[in-house]
Amino acid sequence: MSRLHAQISARYARFAENEARGKSPLYEDFAKRIASDLLIIAFLSKLPREKQQPNLLFAAVKYLQGIPREWEDFRSLIQQRGDQIAGIMRARSTQTTNVVVFQFPLLRRS
Repeated sequence: MSRLHAQISARYARFAENEARGKSPLYEDFAKRIASDLLIIAFLSKLPREKQQPNLLFAAVKYLQGIPREWEDFRSLIQQRGDQIAGIMRARSTQTTNVVVFQFPLLRRS
């Protein structure tokens, strides 16, 4: 695994542990799986570093297809529509602030 791939893997593992854990079991599971999935890591490695964010990937997939409930569906979507997902990720950005932390309980319900 290249250094870049290792960095992406670590980023998704951190996201699963520190951001999604206890808030979104689905995204926690997906982020953990992405951290060890060479196909998706290779997909992400083609994007600029600031566009490799877990939130951006999940938002792009949701925008394009809705929220896949199964890992196999999520992974297949990356394989089949990766160019579209990458295009959305390149065109969009995320902004995070500490104030949003207080909205997590509301977001979990939606």
